[in-house]
Amino acid sequence: MIKTLKLFIFTAIGVAILVVTACSGSTSAQKQTPGQSTVSVAKSKRPLDTISIERDYIDACKHIALGEYNKAVELLNKIVQADPNNAPSMYQLGKIFYEFGQVADAQEYIKNAVRLDDDNVEYQLLYADILGYSANYIKAAEVYNGIVKAGKATDETYYRLAYSYEKSGKLEDAIKTINDLRALNGNDEGVVFELQRLYALNGDYDDAIKWMQTLMEMDPENMMYLRYLSEYYEKNNQPELAAKTFDLLLATDTNNTDLQFKKASLFQKAGENIAYYDAMRSAFLNKEGNIDTKIFYLVLFVDSIDKPGFVMKDSVINWTNYLVQAHPTDAKAYAMQGDFLFYAGELQKASASYNRSVEIRSDIYDVWIKLFYIWSDLRKYDSLLEVTTTAIELYPNQPLSYYFNAVANNQLKNYEAGIKMLKRGLPLTVSNISLRADMFTALGDAYHETGNHIESDEAYKKSLELVPNNAYTLNNYAYYLSLRNQDLERAAEMSLKSIQLMPDNGSFEDTYGWILYQQKKYAEAEKWLNKALLHGGDKSGVVLEHYGDTLYQIGDKEKAVEYWKKAKQAGEASDLIDKKINDKMLYE
Repeated sequence: MIKTLKLFIFTAIGVAILVVTACSGSTSAQKQTPGQSTVSVAKSKRPLDTISIERDYIDACKHIALGEYNKAVELLNKIVQADPNNAPSMYQLGKIFYEFGQVADAQEYIKNAVRLDDDNVEYQLLYADILGYSANYIKAAEVYNGIVKAGKATDETYYRLAYSYEKSGKLEDAIKTINDLRALNGNDEGVVFELQRLYALNGDYDDAIKWMQTLMEMDPENMMYLRYLSEYYEKNNQPELAAKTFDLLLATDTNNTDLQFKKASLFQKAGENIAYYDAMRSAFLNKEGNIDTKIFYLVLFVDSIDKPGFVMKDSVINWTNYLVQAHPTDAKAYAMQGDFLFYAGELQKASASYNRSVEIRSDIYDVWIKLFYIWSDLRKYDSLLEVTTTAIELYPNQPLSYYFNAVANNQLKNYEAGIKMLKRGLPLTVSNISLRADMFTALGDAYHETGNHIESDEAYKKSLELVPNNAYTLNNYAYYLSLRNQDLERAAEMSLKSIQLMPDNGSFEDTYGWILYQQKKYAEAEKWLNKALLHGGDKSGVVLEHYGDTLYQIGDKEKAVEYWKKAKQAGEASDLIDKKINDKMLYE
């Protein structure tokens, strides 16, 4: 039901206003249809003042032409109030509301205009357009089809009818519609293009190919047609023809990286692996090729590069080498090379690539982060300290730089410097709870090493308040309590929790074993320390010495000395290790 329209302030609409075309026709020329109108307006009790209505309609059209749509709507509303069967006014109102996005109101007006004058093609077309805009494609197709059957359709009507069928899932009807248009116009290029597109969309590649070949006869210089044809050959399981077509394309555009990679994929699908690798090599080595396109194809392999069974690992890394050769002054090339080496576990080589990347461009922070993790994983703390110091100068508001700088300082026993960096970085971590917790843990470690146990304990507590299940924090706090022989029950509780969170961690098992040792539960300590040895602790002088001390306490002095010797050989043993070995006695 059509509502009496309120005025709208169209000038508030924040989009470009489409100019409403000038009014056509006369208000007295409408077809009067008997029966009840759906327009919700009161019927006039007075005879129609046709002169006044005609004048108002002309004035409304003038306002439309001037862009004064509020005034036009006011006058047109006045007309339909006086004359509910005034089709031209209904049409103009519908057109205005449609162009201003008030589709529901527009549809109601146009529907009534069509009801009142069903021979008016202009009304029908707008009604069908609105139906299509509202995704009512089936009803839109009915209206367009009615125009076609009435012999009043333009070429555009056929296209719109085909589109409505297409959107309704009736591709065969869409194809028939375009074929009907072709029968009228002959092999017009636009018609044939649409026909091949619909055949391809319907999965009929034989006909799509046939009509694409027709298009190429019409315009042999159009490379877009050649590309479509190649794709259709590929989808039609004709890889040889697809490859030949791609050769023709590449002959006209030798530096088109997309085409080069597409041709490579054709070789891959055909099982021609050597040709595939050669094509990929050529694409990456192409100095004129687009580097972003090359990176796009490399990214496809990122998730697979670190998998043991990935057979293309060496090839992909070679492709990154070719990328660097083709783009030796582009930081992105080295960053991508570094990424693949990083994920392949070749950290030292990756660091060289990342270093070159930041030398060319220092403003890509993600590359700096990769360097942080590499030097940390390799335990090259001098390099970590150097790179984080530079990163802090470039990015003073990035908290991760301060964290890794503190890690480096702590490992180099520069504890005061580490504390200083952590205090600078902590205010920057308000929105990053995980990093903030890690910083408090590192702060706890540094304070412990300086002998400031009050601040150390406080830092660990703050970390655990933020992330209660941080296994590393639980372990470190528990271990340092055990070294001080303080609050051992709580230490044991935290240590056991860390093991539950990260089972089979030799360092965590050593902590729990050492707490048991401090509690004089030597038999239990021996079991846990033995687990620690099985889970990597056999390479740690600390764990080996702890195990030797425990063996001594349970009476196996000879074996204890053996493990003390292993501890000394491994390094990181205590200052008492030589005295223990020489005297064959436990010193604590």
